[in-house]
Amino acid sequence: MGKHIPAELCAYCKGVRKLCGARICPILLKYNYLKKDIRIVRSRDLTVVSPPDFLVGEWGYPAVNFGPLSSQSEDYKSFYDIISADKLDLIEILKMRLNYLYSFKKVNVRRAYRLSSREEIIKELAISIKPVEAEIELKRDPYPRVFLDPDIPPVGLRAPLEKIKDIGNVYAPRKLENAVEEDEKASTLLIELYDHGISNYHLIRLLSTGLLGRRHRRKIVPTRWAITATDVTLGNYFLREIKRKGKEIPRASIYHHEHLGNSYYILLIPNDWWGMEMFEIWMPMSVWVKRPRQPVLIHIYELYDGEANKMDGGYYAIRFSVLEWLRKTNKKAVAITVRIIKPEYFAGVGNWQIREGVRRAFSKEPIYVGEQEEAINYLQKKILKETGIDVVQKSKLLKLLKQPRLTNFLHSK
Repeated sequence: MGKHIPAELCAYCKGVRKLCGARICPILLKYNYLKKDIRIVRSRDLTVVSPPDFLVGEWGYPAVNFGPLSSQSEDYKSFYDIISADKLDLIEILKMRLNYLYSFKKVNVRRAYRLSSREEIIKELAISIKPVEAEIELKRDPYPRVFLDPDIPPVGLRAPLEKIKDIGNVYAPRKLENAVEEDEKASTLLIELYDHGISNYHLIRLLSTGLLGRRHRRKIVPTRWAITATDVTLGNYFLREIKRKGKEIPRASIYHHEHLGNSYYILLIPNDWWGMEMFEIWMPMSVWVKRPRQPVLIHIYELYDGEANKMDGGYYAIRFSVLEWLRKTNKKAVAITVRIIKPEYFAGVGNWQIREGVRRAFSKEPIYVGEQEEAINYLQKKILKETGIDVVQKSKLLKLLKQPRLTNFLHSK
């Protein structure tokens, strides 16, 4: 990394926004050594299994790469297998994902409902909730290219897709089949399908491939945008439900989970209004801080209106899981969240691990339950010890919580 590029810029950019002005992220270039783990394929006609998974690029928008991810391995693990497995480490996940093949076609995003018959068959892969067998023909032999991204799971092999000759074992519940035929707003369908038990990860794929929304306004959506859009849409839905029906938690509590070199702390504070704050602390020698120096802090928050002061995919992934749990348990609270990224997290595998890390924290008993001030002090000491950063002193929400409110004066009358 060039010496004039500050670590703070890299931690916020994560190779996506090109804030340093470089055409190719200098940090991502260093991951070319991972190519040694990619199995070379010398064939254009392949029998594959699509886990199923899908990827829509964003470069060249509105003309984008659009196509399925698949595997030739008989013992492959699908994306859903990976996110549900607690025993897989970062290296195992990278090795599996880097041997996925991304076969793509260049498609204009506005052609979501004007695709050719060959392109339509690709979308049959997108709707299935089970692995799909397919025979595909590529325009050239797959070539290895390490694709690492802070939001999207890794890919290692890619090739332009000529056609899909045959597919089998496509399965989708009737509710899902009906939803993709409905002429309804995408946000409404996302909520209906989630409440019907369809995974939020499947909903991301449906939105990305242009299968949801008003019929004549549907578009193919780059995967990164669809991930954040789904997190925001469902998170806002959860928040409306919490404000309407949630009961204030009786005592402050702290939840914690260690996941793939990431440490998550969630402090829930009893209150009858909503607010959330994220402290994302990148430790020296973690993926975006390559020099042994002070940790880098990213700080984002929102108040009762649910509008964050910055747009960030990692923030909305945390927010989604916090609000999902509060809605599921019919609770109401203010949330202070801390994500500590350690040197063990040496390569990004997508922000699914953020979502799942917070979900797993809530699946366990809290590590602390007590009065508000005691819980805040407990969190302060924990984070100070691990990172040297005093998140309590930097917190916007905790300062607001200490201010007298109008209701205090009304209750004292």
